[in-house]
Amino acid sequence: MIRTLLSNDLPRSKALAAVLVLILIGLAAAPFIFPGTRSLNVAAKVAVFILLVASYDLLLGYTGIVSFAHTMFFGIGGYGVAIAAAKLGPTWWNLALGVFLALL
Repeated sequence: MIRTLLSNDLPRSKALAAVLVLILIGLAAAPFIFPGTRSLNVAAKVAVFILLVASYDLLLGYTGIVSFAHTMFFGIGGYGVAIAAAKLGPTWWNLALGVFLALL
């Protein structure tokens, strides 16, 4: 099942696979190992940029298409959430409002 999910794109060596798994476990455990808002903030930023880089990998690596439209949507969404948080306060409802306004 994992081979169909990864399209047979497995790491070349077992050592590389072990390092990737350790990095993933470290990122998942970082907020619990280092309690506080700073480490959780950094972990959230890392997760967001992992998604952005994965989309670049999908577009440039697999399809060969150079498109920065998803970066524009990423920026507009971040801008909308920042404005909603600055004007209305940092609550979950305002975060949802910023995401919704970015979708328009």
